[in-house]
Amino acid sequence: MRLITVKEIDLANEVKRILASTEQRKLRYASELNWFERWQNLWASDRIRVGVIGVTSSGKSTLINALLGDDLLSVAVRPSSSQLVSCSYAKERSAVVYFLNGEKKRVGDTVRLKETIVQYSDENYNKRNQKQVAQLELSTPNFALGEDVLLVDSPGLDATGYEAHEKLTLETLLPTVDIVVFVTTVKSEVDKKMKQTLDTIAKYDCPVMIVQNMLDAVRPSVDGKKSAATVAKERMNRVLLAVEQSAIKNKSDVKVSQISAVNAMRYRCNPNPTEQEERAYKAARYDDFVAGVKDLIKSKRPEIEKQRVRTILEHLEDLIRQEDKRTENVSTSLTADTALTAISDNITCALEDTYNDIYNVIMELEKIYAKYFSDDSEAAGRKISGLVSAFLRKDTLDEEDIAEIKNVVKKFESKTIESVQAFSEKCSMAIEKLNLPARDLWSYNGLPRMPEVSVKTKVVQRRRTVKKSGILRSILRGITFGLYKGEETEYYTETIRDDEATKESVKRYIKRLQREYAKTLDAWSTNAKSTVLSIQQEIDLRVSAIKEKEQQVLDANDWKQLRKELEKCFKRYAGKSQKQEKNVYERVNDDTNVSIGTKLIKAPYKFAQLYHAAEKYLHAVQGSVFNYAMEIKQRRDYPVIVISNSPDNLSDFLFRVYQIKKTDFRREQSYCLSNELSVACSPTADQIKSMLEQRSGANVFLLINGLQFHTEFETILRRSVQENLRPNDALFLTIQDFEVLSNGNAISECLRSVRMEQNTTANGEKGMTLISHKNPVYNMAIIYAQTTDVKLKEETEFYDSLTARFPKLVSEIEKKRINNILRS
Repeated sequence: MRLITVKEIDLANEVKRILASTEQRKLRYASELNWFERWQNLWASDRIRVGVIGVTSSGKSTLINALLGDDLLSVAVRPSSSQLVSCSYAKERSAVVYFLNGEKKRVGDTVRLKETIVQYSDENYNKRNQKQVAQLELSTPNFALGEDVLLVDSPGLDATGYEAHEKLTLETLLPTVDIVVFVTTVKSEVDKKMKQTLDTIAKYDCPVMIVQNMLDAVRPSVDGKKSAATVAKERMNRVLLAVEQSAIKNKSDVKVSQISAVNAMRYRCNPNPTEQEERAYKAARYDDFVAGVKDLIKSKRPEIEKQRVRTILEHLEDLIRQEDKRTENVSTSLTADTALTAISDNITCALEDTYNDIYNVIMELEKIYAKYFSDDSEAAGRKISGLVSAFLRKDTLDEEDIAEIKNVVKKFESKTIESVQAFSEKCSMAIEKLNLPARDLWSYNGLPRMPEVSVKTKVVQRRRTVKKSGILRSILRGITFGLYKGEETEYYTETIRDDEATKESVKRYIKRLQREYAKTLDAWSTNAKSTVLSIQQEIDLRVSAIKEKEQQVLDANDWKQLRKELEKCFKRYAGKSQKQEKNVYERVNDDTNVSIGTKLIKAPYKFAQLYHAAEKYLHAVQGSVFNYAMEIKQRRDYPVIVISNSPDNLSDFLFRVYQIKKTDFRREQSYCLSNELSVACSPTADQIKSMLEQRSGANVFLLINGLQFHTEFETILRRSVQENLRPNDALFLTIQDFEVLSNGNAISECLRSVRMEQNTTANGEKGMTLISHKNPVYNMAIIYAQTTDVKLKEETEFYDSLTARFPKLVSEIEKKRINNILRS
């Protein structure tokens, strides 16, 4: 089944029948018949395209596996470079690999199917897309969205500081899809990035379904006043408010769905699900999500049909107009040829300009590299463009140098984005002038991911001379008349900037940027050339048709009869189109209700007592584990400052560790809860500085969401904290969304990023990376991993020790997660 309707088939066939009813007509209108045949073939193989976008670790792959009803797309792989993954229906499980050279390879339902998919899709096996994969299409008989739907998975919006690159990904994807599924998580903050993404979607007028994934991770508020359902509803309302503040025109058409993709996947991918999996599936609200997407698809079909019918009718109108002029001996070739040539020239120039802009980025990066690292003095002294003229050759590179290099790269990216947008606008204008369905001409392949760079540090051992303490020193100084100094050598460690490692990191960064931009150029050029080629083919076909008719004699009597038949056909289908036009943009707009299994219940007194005793026990263990972390670092005597961008995270942490129930946090506010404990919600840099200056030293617990670790919102706060730390302060980076990371199979990736940040932070060695979770064994595991050289023997001993001490807290699920922690 494909996306082609009876109306456009009937209309195209009727026009073809009229134009081919005699040999004379068939000869004269050969180009028109070819035009109809070409578009019918294109539409016959077309499907509604649903684009999936979202930040990496939002559970995008898990959701796609749930829709496939098969875990073909591994949630644990690292996506390889720029390759695109799409999903569809087929009678048997299969994968088709499309290569950049135009070839393709089909892999049937064999035992090695998943292994083959990983070989092409995982960066570990296909580094930098060495296998030249353009696209991977996965198909199963369980695909939930229908036979005429193609699900397109976009590269993750990784939020590594390259906002322009993410915009480029969206600008190239959105024109090619009919519907957008925007995946976030229930715990994700509604930040500037979400609003920017919604505004970009609005430019292309795409129907959108916003998915708040990981519903299973929602918990009641710590003060017990709000159920999990109420908390989830509040977070949905934040998204709805963001929609209201966005540039989306038909805001009431936007659907928001909260689901648990992991529970849906476990049920749909298991041929024999357990009763527990079935209950979790019903609570996951997956069926509501699928129904919502199908509603959007259903409402999109008549819109696509209307556009195609309009294309045929306007082509008919143009044919009638030209033939009328010929009966009056008015030549149409010169005017039409000039107009079509102008369209062709415009898009060709736009393609060349944009290609040159991206190419110039690569050349500017070469100049930066030569400026900093080339040993050739002549090359280093070459004239550099205005964007990099401020750089001077240095033996070392500091934070300011790296920040400026990043700033230059952002300027290059902004130029590229402007050029790509200009190209898109010119192509859209050309398509509109030709009266063609825009969606049928755009082409898309994925774009490469951009690298990151930072100053590298190393730990060195130093020594210093210090005065001995104690009364003996004073006595000896007295009886030796001051000759005895009473000094000794003390050894200590210090974290310093590693200049060589930083320079090597920057060199690799610039070189990789050059490679990735070269891939971007190739990927974008492939997309753009395909679009331009489709437009050029249309123009060539029309010019050819006009010139052919100019060389033939028009039979006026036959044209009079033919015109009547075409007008009759035109009026019949134009009338139907106008009648249905009112209903084309109707959307199903049901209110989205939240239904979660967690409820406030009445319980027998003894049961309540048991529950509270268990809760107190967990709190005691939690507090002991966090105190142990400070004790290891010899920080028990220092006061604690807890900082976060999220009021919910602050509430959870205070209740979990200190049994404090407080929920009324306001942004840019600080709270002194005791002499030993202060809290701040989204504080400014000045507020952070003031809080630290009031204490001679502090343990700073910075609560982070691993899923949003690289977002601008989180990075700004983290940098503000790091820049204000003093020698006596320690930083404890504390992960709050461990459950969400676990469900998204992102534990190892997140912990590596956070621990790398911890290790490169000034005073970072005085603190450590921690995990705040209702189950304290995960925090025990990450502390153990940072204080022990973990090998297989130690890992086994640690498991045995945990199981013996906390048998109710360590199941097989916990063991798998602990394994990820210890090996990250």
